[in-house]
Amino acid sequence: MYIIAGFGGLALIPAMLLKAGKPLKTPKLKLREIFKGFRYLLFSTNGIVKKVAITYTLIMLSTGGVSIAVYMLVLSELGGGILNIGLLTSIFTAGLICGNAVIGIRVPRESKLIIYGTLLSGICYLIISHITVIELFYIIYFAMGIFAATIVTPSMTLIQKSTPIESRGRIFSSLSSILNVATLISASLSSFAIYVINSRFVLIGYGIATVIVGILATKILPNT
Repeated sequence: MYIIAGFGGLALIPAMLLKAGKPLKTPKLKLREIFKGFRYLLFSTNGIVKKVAITYTLIMLSTGGVSIAVYMLVLSELGGGILNIGLLTSIFTAGLICGNAVIGIRVPRESKLIIYGTLLSGICYLIISHITVIELFYIIYFAMGIFAATIVTPSMTLIQKSTPIESRGRIFSSLSSILNVATLISASLSSFAIYVINSRFVLIGYGIATVIVGILATKILPNT
């Protein structure tokens, strides 16, 4: 997971270097363009982009290592195997697809979707931390996929609507790099905490943290 996230961030660098379909030539200009997206996210007067970026980063910090805790719980305490892990991954993906389909049919305000999705995801983590029957995992994990869709898609939609077209590629690339770093931090903390404590307590911690982020999102995100 760490390697994939790391290379995912590196793979976004070419997108930061594109301008009007032509790569920049000099190293100095290339370096300047790489940081242009980060500067826009951090220092732009565009409040919507900054608020969504902050919220999304907090969400990834509070959710990025959840899958590790879930898989370890299934393998170590519920007697599951690789087949169960594969099935959980497929079910989560199915939830994502269904969530995006519903959002595509009727989209309420993006901010509300992000807030509800974050709060409900946190509640799901708390529920999963107490489950002792693996079959119940499938139902909750499907719901988690749906709620994840209500976070990702509206966040990207808000940023896309609020950024200039000529800078959109750099901004999205920079944001993705930040989210990759947040996921790495969360996953690393999850692995260490599971080793020191156990998966159930880690999931409780993630659940509480995610609910807190959802509450903070009501104060951070614009009313759109």
